[in-house]
Amino acid sequence: MEQESHILFIDSYDSFTHNLVALCRKSLSTAHIHIIRNDSIDINALLPYLKYFSAIIVGPGPGSPLNPRDIGIVRDIWKLGDQHILPIFGVCLGLQSLAISYGARLKRLATVKHGQISTIYHTGTDLFKLVGEVEAVRYHSLHVTLDKENDQLRELAWAQDGRENGKVIMAISHRTKPLWAVQYHPESVKTHGGGIEVMHNFWKLA
Repeated sequence: MEQESHILFIDSYDSFTHNLVALCRKSLSTAHIHIIRNDSIDINALLPYLKYFSAIIVGPGPGSPLNPRDIGIVRDIWKLGDQHILPIFGVCLGLQSLAISYGARLKRLATVKHGQISTIYHTGTDLFKLVGEVEAVRYHSLHVTLDKENDQLRELAWAQDGRENGKVIMAISHRTKPLWAVQYHPESVKTHGGGIEVMHNFWKLA
C-alpha cells in the first residue's frame, strides 16, 4: 500500500481513537483516514462504498463484543463476503469481535488489566515479522481463548500473566482471510516494539 490510500476507521466511542488514527497516519503517510462511528450506518448502506477503501481499521471501545449496541456495524465487518472483503486490522474490542466471529470463546479476566504494561511474546510472523521485544499497554477486562479444534484463527502473540490470568492471547489472524487484530494498545506512548512496527507490517500484508 505505497500509493495514496483511503482507510476506513470504525470508531466504537473510545477515548484512544485519535491516538490510533495518528499512529495510522504516521505509519502510512499517504493514507487518508475516514472515521465513522460504529452505529452511524448499517452494513447494507456501507457496502457500496467499500470499493473506495484499501483497508479497514476496527478501533477499540468499551463494552462487550457480544452486545450489539457496543459494536454496531463491527459485527458485520468481519464477515464481509468475497466481493467486498478488505484487509482489516482490529484493536482490543476489535480483536475480541474478530475472535468470537470465528468460534473463539469470550471470558472475563480474573485480574483486570487497566493501563498495565506487559511483555508480549510472539511468533515472529505476520504482524510480528522482524519485530523484536514488545512491551505493550493493556486496557481490558475481557479476553478470548481458542479451542484446539478452531481451524480458522491463528494465535500470533500472547502475554503470560502467571497466577493472575495465565496465558492471555494478544494477537490473532484469520488463516485464509486478510484479517488481523491485537488485544493490547499499539498507539500508547508506553507501548514499545509492537506499535508502529506492527502497523508497518499490516500495511505490507494489506
